[in-house]
Amino acid sequence: MKSARYFDAHCHLQDQRFENQIDLIIEKSLLKKVGWMCSCGTSESDWDQLISLSSQFSCIIPALAVHPWYIDSISENWLTLLEEKLITHGTIIGECGLDFVIKDVDKEKQLYVFEQQLLLAQKLKKTVCIHCRGAWQSLIQVLDKVGELPGSGLIHSYSGSADMVSELEKRGFYISFSGSVTNLNNKKIEKALRKVSSHRLLTETDSPDITPYDLRGDSGDALNKPYNLPFIIEMIAKRTGNTQNEIMQNSYENAKTLFKSSING
Repeated sequence: MKSARYFDAHCHLQDQRFENQIDLIIEKSLLKKVGWMCSCGTSESDWDQLISLSSQFSCIIPALAVHPWYIDSISENWLTLLEEKLITHGTIIGECGLDFVIKDVDKEKQLYVFEQQLLLAQKLKKTVCIHCRGAWQSLIQVLDKVGELPGSGLIHSYSGSADMVSELEKRGFYISFSGSVTNLNNKKIEKALRKVSSHRLLTETDSPDITPYDLRGDSGDALNKPYNLPFIIEMIAKRTGNTQNEIMQNSYENAKTLFKSSING
């Protein structure tokens, strides 16, 4: 897609809140030059829908995985099924990870499910999209236990510390920022933004969630869309002192590098 300027590194276009809107969302996103969108699964229940969407829209890169919020939904053969679909459809792995912030968290089960998906990513040389909240040291421990991931990966909607950025980068990860950067009261994220290397920066919307603050409307609950990505990049530029063009170009080229096995052009 030679006309593309933006790459949404993480979203959820299969979300039921987008029902009957997907054609318009894709059309408007492409008009805004958001040429690629990595849409991430959360459980076995949405994997086939993602595969179907990517068949319908070539700009969608499907990712399949079990999100830490949905580990209780897995079937007995979830891992075998995931491997079969990854091989058959050539998708990447996402969204998986750790979330120790949620209520009544089963840390041991989360760690097990996450580790199995990392091992699968290692085995199949697949890129992996990782969710992490309140579990940064555990994340590092699992990554070091599993070892190098040939397909690399990204930490989506980064919420960790500036110091953790270097730990993740030296393990080969890209760091992706979402609409949370538009919260000017979030000083922690600004420090992290400034710490990320230009060749490791990614941008995302996490649609339909984390709508940029200035786009939430009076009700405060407007759904986020991939075509809001230029606004997020504008805010990243303002908060880092870089130009919007620099952030746009760096994040786009970095995403093309990370997702090179999943895109054409």
